[in-house]
Amino acid sequence: MHAGRDGFIGQLFEDAGDGPAGGRLTRLVGERQGARLVIRREAEGDAGTFEQREALHILGLSHVREVQGAASFAYEDGVLRLTLPARWQSVTLHLDDDGDDEVLPGDLLPID
Repeated sequence: MHAGRDGFIGQLFEDAGDGPAGGRLTRLVGERQGARLVIRREAEGDAGTFEQREALHILGLSHVREVQGAASFAYEDGVLRLTLPARWQSVTLHLDDDGDDEVLPGDLLPID
C-alpha cells in the first residue's frame, strides 16, 4: 500500500486457495478532502461467499470526530477500527482539520 497525507491506495486479492479458480480483487482508495477522508471500496471477481461484515483498521489518525457508512467504530491505541457491512462501497471519516495526520491503512479483515 502507498499512504501519505493526501490518502492511500491498496489492493487485496482473495481466493479459495485450492488451484486455478477465480478470485476477487478488492481495491481500497482513500482520498483526503480537507477535514474529511473518504474511503472507497471497489471489488471485482468472486471469491465465493462474502462475509457479513468486514473490519478495516486505520493507523496514523490523531482524532476522528465522526464516521459515516460504518456499522460501528472505535479508536483505541492509535488505531481506528471500523466494522463495515458486507459489500460496503464507501465510508467517510470526519477528522480534525489540522491536516497533520498521515493515513496508514492497516488490515481489511473479515468478521465472523
